[in-house]
Amino acid sequence: MSGTSDPFHPTRQATSTWTQRRLARAVARNSFADIVSGVEPVNGVDPRSRPEYPPRWNRTSRWIRGRACWRCELCGTKNRHPPNRLTVHHLDGNKWNLLPWNLAALCQRCHREVQWTIDFYQANLTGIYPGWLRAHVEAYNGWAQSKGRPQLALALP
Repeated sequence: MSGTSDPFHPTRQATSTWTQRRLARAVARNSFADIVSGVEPVNGVDPRSRPEYPPRWNRTSRWIRGRACWRCELCGTKNRHPPNRLTVHHLDGNKWNLLPWNLAALCQRCHREVQWTIDFYQANLTGIYPGWLRAHVEAYNGWAQSKGRPQLALALP
């Protein structure tokens, strides 16, 4: 296989330059920057005063599942009927945080496994993360550095 590796799927390679160009055009048409338009995590706001999900949630959710090629980031299963229906997990637990590093496409089965077992900020104090989560930690660290916030430890693979 040729091409560059997908940062959210380190073992998956783009199969051709045509595929890379096609993906680049798709991203340009449906830019994530347009989707979230500067939405930052909304912490400390009384959840009773706002809906459960932000107004752009449906569009953002579709974009995240498409970014993962409509496959679970953890087990790789395709989006199908339950329990393989693809969902989007908020790694930090904040449903109003629509930043790309915080959202992972997971099938319902994996979402249930991850939901209460992985604390994104303290999942592993040694800095060793599962492969599917490592790309999210790297993206978070880039975002945190640009905002002057603390970064997560990330050991070399």
